[in-house]
Amino acid sequence: MCVIVYSYTGKKEKEDNIKRMFEHNSDGIGFAYKDVKNQSIIVKKGFMKLDEFLDFYKEFPEGIEHTIHFRLASAGSVSPLFTHPFSLDKIQIPPETSFKSNIVLFHNGHIEYYPLLVHILPALPKEQRKKLLSLNFSDTYILSLYICIFKVPSVLAHLKSKFLVFSYSNTKIYGSWEKESEFYYSNTHWKPRKYFFTRSYLYDPIFKTTKNEE
Repeated sequence: MCVIVYSYTGKKEKEDNIKRMFEHNSDGIGFAYKDVKNQSIIVKKGFMKLDEFLDFYKEFPEGIEHTIHFRLASAGSVSPLFTHPFSLDKIQIPPETSFKSNIVLFHNGHIEYYPLLVHILPALPKEQRKKLLSLNFSDTYILSLYICIFKVPSVLAHLKSKFLVFSYSNTKIYGSWEKESEFYYSNTHWKPRKYFFTRSYLYDPIFKTTKNEE
């Protein structure tokens, strides 16, 4: 499923929330923030262990607009390379884990990438094609290459998924998100569920089902 946290004011996410999100989406963490001085996006991703990210995030200053992505792999290998985000202004084969960009892509969901790959391969030089096909790539990575090569970010509006296009001047959100306090969340499935006791049953307010109390 993955989950994306967008801090549009620069407020830092609570450590307890980060732990819960990683518990449900433990295939790697990616991070990007706005560099005001250079008017660009700085990406640091490939955190495969929670403690590594927490140590990094504790040192990150308050008040800087940023985005965090917790990956749950649905396509591609579990690897630092395929944590999010991906560049939309530079072709990276293989993807880099630390870079500066003008615009990057975060994704929560799953898309069929084969039709995109069919268009991408003929557009790449032979050596880049070989490198790409040697990777156990993810759907979002292929989508980012497609947008980067053909300059078509408008394709995101036609896909049934949740995206965040993070740029210095114009960040865009696609899909249905949850806004809480100073954050946007692509979903809140990581939050603990509340159960209400009604006689001999437990009532689940999310799925509206009952379970026999043991």
